[in-house]
Amino acid sequence: METISSATWNPESDGNGAPLTEQAKQQAGQVVQQTRQAASRVADQAVQQVKTQIEAGKERAKGELQEVSQALHATSETLREHNQEAIGRYAEAGAELVEQVSGYLRDRNVERIVDDVEGFARRQAGLFLGGAFALGFILSRFFKSSNPNGLAHAAYGDTRRDGYAHAAGTAAEFGGR
Repeated sequence: METISSATWNPESDGNGAPLTEQAKQQAGQVVQQTRQAASRVADQAVQQVKTQIEAGKERAKGELQEVSQALHATSETLREHNQEAIGRYAEAGAELVEQVSGYLRDRNVERIVDDVEGFARRQAGLFLGGAFALGFILSRFFKSSNPNGLAHAAYGDTRRDGYAHAAGTAAEFGGR
């Protein structure tokens, strides 16, 4: 009968003398490093996509602001022609402010704009939060008003403003009355 000596077989060794726990630690470390690298690549791609979308939004905003500025200039002229000098000055001041914002967007890249917004949010947190809330409210009203049937109805394909056609169709599909 043959006995197994500790020199020929060790359950904690891979046969090359390296302990299995050490190999497992090395492999786990490699997996962790590969996972971190993959996560970093995904995060970098996501950041780049967001920057691209923000840049496109910035370009759209510049164009819209230029149109608003032109409309305010025209309104100012019309008001002045109709002896409404004081109101015309306000419209002109509004046009100049809109032009300044448009120029700011034109002259700065996305990173600089984000840095400026972050700095303002740190310095004036209350004002920033209030402005963000107001902007969100205004944008939601704008988007809701730009869809004549409202956002909720459009999501369900309902063309009626009261929503009953959709609800009745759904109940009938499931054997309801």
